[in-house]
Amino acid sequence: MCASPLLVEKLCKLNAQELDASLRARAQWQNSGVELGDSLEATLLQKLKDGLRFLESGFYTFEIRACSPGNPPGTIRLSLKVDRQIQGNGIAYYEWLQF
Repeated sequence: MCASPLLVEKLCKLNAQELDASLRARAQWQNSGVELGDSLEATLLQKLKDGLRFLESGFYTFEIRACSPGNPPGTIRLSLKVDRQIQGNGIAYYEWLQF
């Protein structure tokens, strides 16, 4: 999940031009895989690094949307921390059924 433009602006103390350039660079990274360092000036990239964390937190949100003709739609969201090693009794999952 990406930080909102307002959050990026506030955390990194960006002016309007810097915010615009960083959002364009983020879109290029998302759409084409262009590295931020290749599309941003070094000073702006450093401001982003100073204000944001670029390491994965290990927290993820999964969203499943179910829809089929004639049945009501449903959405399930699950947020969890994923560790590199299995903890406790292993991996557990839950199944929801809607009738």
